[in-house]
Amino acid sequence: MIKKTLPFFWVRVDATHYKDANENVFYRIVITDISERKQQEILKDKNEELEKRVIQRTAELQQANERLELALKSGNLGVWDWDITKNKINYSEVWCRMLGFEPKEVDTKFSTWGQWVHPEDINHVFAALSVPQKEENKLYESEFRITHKNGQWLWVFACGNVVESDSLGQPIRMVGFIHDITAQKTYEHSLEVSNAELKNANEIETIANKMKSQFLANMS
Repeated sequence: MIKKTLPFFWVRVDATHYKDANENVFYRIVITDISERKQQEILKDKNEELEKRVIQRTAELQQANERLELALKSGNLGVWDWDITKNKINYSEVWCRMLGFEPKEVDTKFSTWGQWVHPEDINHVFAALSVPQKEENKLYESEFRITHKNGQWLWVFACGNVVESDSLGQPIRMVGFIHDITAQKTYEHSLEVSNAELKNANEIETIANKMKSQFLANMS
């Protein structure tokens, strides 16, 4: 015998009893299908729970964004977000002010960004930028000079990675940051100059000692 499994459904049971003339007790039972109403109630409860989770998650994301923004500002990190398909870059406020611009003054065209890079650095910058677009999970890193609004050149360290690709695996969005390392580069240059001067001084002292020794030998 095949047992047929019937679906469960919600019902409401109303029962009343009464007596007849002979004192016999009878019950009248009314069963009403309330499945639709219960489903609506269950759906309402789930929606309310989902709304609470969305509100909580939104608050958590807002707090996380606030902490991230504070960390970026404290570390003087300028964020850039490159839409590769549209060839446009959005810059954070810190990025703009690092180069002396107000956010509304900055052109988001990728070609404009290329014009800010020092001519001597542009080739290796673009070469490094193309690597993470070809190699998955490859980090973009580069040091280069970029012009400030006042015309001075700043040294920056740039870092980024592909965060979104299309269905074919082609990168469509890259996000990263830049950090002003002008002071570091100035120090490194000064150190190189000092080392060069010290090396020259040592060489001159060596030559002088040899000449002195040779002079004394000739005199004797």
